[in-house]
Amino acid sequence: MGADIGTGVKSEPNVVPFCDVLLVLLIIFMIITPMVASGVVVRLPEAINTANQPEPSNMVYVGISIDEVTKKPRFYLSNRGRIEEIKILDDLGPKLTEALENLDKKVVYLKADKDVTFDVISDVLVRIRGEGIEVLGILTEKATE
Repeated sequence: MGADIGTGVKSEPNVVPFCDVLLVLLIIFMIITPMVASGVVVRLPEAINTANQPEPSNMVYVGISIDEVTKKPRFYLSNRGRIEEIKILDDLGPKLTEALENLDKKVVYLKADKDVTFDVISDVLVRIRGEGIEVLGILTEKATE
């Protein structure tokens, strides 16, 4: 009646290497995430009579920047911190409607580089108004004196 010493094979997975890999990946993502740019660089025009406003986290804005190489405008839509480049300006309306469908206040902010011409800004404004958005804010930088 002794202990039965078996010679059978036990198949237990070794999860230690798996945990090591996951920890390394976690550390890599924790280091790299703050380094990733969170926005599009737009040099806003300066204005004298501005009021400092906190930037809400659920802000929806349309950004227009000038490409340094081609000198052509590039369009962006920011929705709750997620920035998406708009390749074709005709896609701006449907994507803007989709971004605003779950929000109580249908407010859109426009961030345009100071080198963007008025005809480009006017075209974007027409498309925003075409989606039935009545409240539009234009963002500027406070002028330094």
